[in-house]
Amino acid sequence: MVERYQIQCEARQKGWLRADHCDAARKTSQENAKLWNALGAEFEFVGRDEVKQMTGAHGYASGTVNTRGGAVQPLALTRGLDRVARGAGARIYSHSAVTSLTKDGEKWVLSVNGQRVTADMVIVATNGYTGNLVPGLKRSVLPLTSIQIATEPLDEDRLGPLCPGGHTISDTRRLIMYCRREPGNQFIYGGMGYRTPTGGVGGFDWLLKDAPRIFPSLKGVRWTYRWGGTVALTPDRVPHFHEPEPGLITGLGYNGRGVAMSLVMGRELARWALGTSLSDLPFPEAPIKPYAFRTPQVLGAGLAMSYLRYLDQKEASYA
Repeated sequence: MVERYQIQCEARQKGWLRADHCDAARKTSQENAKLWNALGAEFEFVGRDEVKQMTGAHGYASGTVNTRGGAVQPLALTRGLDRVARGAGARIYSHSAVTSLTKDGEKWVLSVNGQRVTADMVIVATNGYTGNLVPGLKRSVLPLTSIQIATEPLDEDRLGPLCPGGHTISDTRRLIMYCRREPGNQFIYGGMGYRTPTGGVGGFDWLLKDAPRIFPSLKGVRWTYRWGGTVALTPDRVPHFHEPEPGLITGLGYNGRGVAMSLVMGRELARWALGTSLSDLPFPEAPIKPYAFRTPQVLGAGLAMSYLRYLDQKEASYA
């Protein structure tokens, strides 16, 4: 799609490496990779020394590599999609929250900024930012906060050992780490954060400590950017596809992989809107069900992260 529409989003396909933080994780990773390989995924296994050479990261036991993995600059991708959609005739409105959704005969009626909008079909694609517009939908996913930090542009002494082949990385810890090297000689490091009681985002202090421990060449660098957003987890860790009523459809729950999976879901939602039968879509339609114990997990996110971090450190090969 990026090639077809010439979207300038720093797209590169240098491969994805998933690093195993302990021997037990290696066993699970390789078992899963073999299952994926049976479906043509082409995962390869690499040992401790190879992981270090490929990434500059210290302390990982092993890893799995997929050469088809890659990265984009998500904001640039979004702006490119905006351009393409407008060019195809779409009208896009920001700061236009839908506050109510009702059925009037065969039409849907939406309230937007005090205005009345009617539609034959409605697609709700709010993922981690899902509200109460569709009954039960908000409670069907668990919102988690993903956070990232980025360095200033680095010189070759610091950046050189980091992902020299351009691989993107994630690891097998419960509180996952993911990182990549950017074309502008910056390094981006991400993980899980949390929402503060005042609505802000926390967890950056941990990233600032964790990054130079995993990547020693990052000791003393300036981290000039930080940001975060909400991702949506589903109980079975796969995206969910619902049709609560005829003419109303939802797709959400990308479990931290929304940059890619939301585009796959978007394609299928569009096919439905153009008349494809639900039975011919790759996502099975399912009833909306609540995420078990959602409220205590949301309220106790900070405490839970401390416990999960303790478990990760206890079993890690670098402990």
